[in-house]
Amino acid sequence: MSMSISRRSIFIYAIKDKYFILLLSIFIGLVITGVIGPLFVRSPLRIAGERLQPPSKDFILGTDALGRDVFAQIIHGIRNSLLIGLFAGLIGITIASTLGLLSGFLRGLAGEILTVIINMFMLIPQIPLLLLIASAIRIRSMFFVAFLIGALFTWPAPARAIRALALSLREREFINLAKISGKKSIEIVFKEILPIILPYVLLQFGTTYASAIFTETGISLIGLGPTDVVTLGWILNQVLVMNAYVVGAWWWFIPPGVIISSLVLSLYLMPLVLSRRLQQIGI
Repeated sequence: MSMSISRRSIFIYAIKDKYFILLLSIFIGLVITGVIGPLFVRSPLRIAGERLQPPSKDFILGTDALGRDVFAQIIHGIRNSLLIGLFAGLIGITIASTLGLLSGFLRGLAGEILTVIINMFMLIPQIPLLLLIASAIRIRSMFFVAFLIGALFTWPAPARAIRALALSLREREFINLAKISGKKSIEIVFKEILPIILPYVLLQFGTTYASAIFTETGISLIGLGPTDVVTLGWILNQVLVMNAYVVGAWWWFIPPGVIISSLVLSLYLMPLVLSRRLQQIGI
């Protein structure tokens, strides 16, 4: 395929992949469910029926050990997990892009310091640190948890990948021309280099989003997630605390597990499928 084709044609070709369409459909379906669903279900924390009631016409996915509607919990959990992942992902990819581009483009002490910061955060045991901070604060809003995840966990790996791209681009002729024309380093980084690698940054955002949701699920599972909202991780925490596995309440733990897996895998795999598709046309 000719490289002279428009970006729109490239995009249309790239997304015409059956696996990408399947993954995108799963993600969009979950987003729509999370956005619209809470308007039509009862409060996820209200006791609405008998304890551990199996799925029925009144309770699509039964009730938990306290008589709360599991379906309502899952619908609200999808929305809140998506929001936490979105905020954490945006924070993470912003930090990753800024530090990655600057550390890759700048020479001398400034570039070395930024590279050391990236490498340091790669080596810090981030999950224990995240758990330590979360356990020290008893009241944790979803935005606070999203900030912790985004600022501590999601950005180092994308930052290193973006740094590698910046290193490969800083010796290009158009960069030298920009320097000769008197442009400042910051201007070159964000006006010349960033637009070129923006598609790659967007691909990285998908994996960052998935990583944030997975991390929130993990810390919520052990009781250190948000304290003010229901998330998918919180549901699994309740499953663990109230021994849903022991009593055989499959409707309580299988659906949220399947939804979390579908959500995280769709976000992880979409960038991979799209990247493979673009490589097929030499981009």
